[in-house]
Amino acid sequence: MRIRLTLLFTLLLATFASAQVTFKDTFYQSSGSQALGETSGDFNRDGKPDMAVGTNGGVDIFTNTGGGNFSGPITYALPSDGSGITTVDVNNDGWLDLLALNYRQNSINVLLNNGDGTFRNGTPVTLSMPGVAYAAGDLNNDGKVDLVALECDFNISKCQFQVLKGTGTGTFTGGQVLALANTSIVGPVLADVSGDGKLDLINTRDPKLFVWRGNGDGTFAAPTSYQPPPVCTDINVCGDSLSSVAVGDFNNDAALDIIVQQAHYCGSACGNNTEYVYKNNGSGSFTLAGSFGGMGTAGGVLFVTDLNGDQNMDLINMNGDHFGCSTVLAPGKGNLTFGSQSGLPGCESSDMVTRDLNLDSRHDLAISTWLGGGWSADINTSAFTNCAPPSSANLAAKICGPANNASVTSPVLVKASGNSPAGIRRLEIWIDGVKKYEKWNDQVAKRFTLAAGSHRIAVVAIDMYKGTAKTSVTVSVH
Repeated sequence: MRIRLTLLFTLLLATFASAQVTFKDTFYQSSGSQALGETSGDFNRDGKPDMAVGTNGGVDIFTNTGGGNFSGPITYALPSDGSGITTVDVNNDGWLDLLALNYRQNSINVLLNNGDGTFRNGTPVTLSMPGVAYAAGDLNNDGKVDLVALECDFNISKCQFQVLKGTGTGTFTGGQVLALANTSIVGPVLADVSGDGKLDLINTRDPKLFVWRGNGDGTFAAPTSYQPPPVCTDINVCGDSLSSVAVGDFNNDAALDIIVQQAHYCGSACGNNTEYVYKNNGSGSFTLAGSFGGMGTAGGVLFVTDLNGDQNMDLINMNGDHFGCSTVLAPGKGNLTFGSQSGLPGCESSDMVTRDLNLDSRHDLAISTWLGGGWSADINTSAFTNCAPPSSANLAAKICGPANNASVTSPVLVKASGNSPAGIRRLEIWIDGVKKYEKWNDQVAKRFTLAAGSHRIAVVAIDMYKGTAKTSVTVSVH
């Protein structure tokens, strides 16, 4: 009977993985004529993740009222556009603050949380050159969030990465500067691809992918480069450019892999993309494992999430071009390959957030649009459900099965989730004091073969930026 049930479950997974994910869509108008970026966080710590949307006039806060519904906006004016918006606790008071890039200007705006979900102006982060992009993370594991900013002076075709060390008070000091050869750069992305507990830096600079290994002290070693094979060999027909890079565990081995998108441009709304999949060899070195085409017209931005709930990480390409806009899903198979692609909501989009907005264990989409000035909450209605997460008010882990003190048979299915104001980076499963599995996601379902007797199962949730939380159950295997 168990074999038949396992086969049925496998067939259901295969059938669902090939089916299109469906959504319930609600559009929310922003205060500005353009929505230029967005981020999600539980700003008032009421247990439900809210949305912050950057506009051409400032930042709009939309409060989650439950069930994936939102009220607002409450608007905070900025001296420039609210693009490149991120939420992270920069002054270590336990409340999420907001950062918004002054695009191509020499600063990043800071809005500090008043401890109730409202905000006040903080001290802007000063940059050496006009800012293009940035990423946040604790680079030296001191519990204070740092920044890596991409700065470019396009008048002299010069770019650099600047490390900005967080003081834990809402201000930042200058650190290492990494010179870059030209301005055709995508990044920075911060992720521990080497698996040593230190954040590494990933970016592209045409025509190569670069991985800078983090030293754990706020500095990075010289990069290792990888060059995807060219497709456009005749510049009179088309030209290659690396338009996006994404990091995720695409073969469920707990090591973060990298996907680089190579766009083949041939004019407005013309051309296509090739996705190059780089397998992590386990120590932060990579091998080209394969490639695939499709994913909309040339260009776009990649996002990684388990959208269909099958425990494999999927890939989304959002292309917000006016004439060639599209949002395309490639469902992951869990073996570094991807299934049949399908269209998702979103056109003329500026940004995307993938998060469980209604706490039902399914990952939803929030998509902002630069044409029409607003964003849509696309609530996932068809993905597999796993373990409804805990409240987002505090960093927490939750085990949905097995129950504490349960008597179970082996293999034991562990279903768990995590949540926090900023979101969860990964989950770990420990059995009898030994780490047995980790998942770069906020949901996990994994079977373990256990000997007869008593066992302690713990799940650890690792926050998007800092901190961990643990919960445990004891089970008796018979």
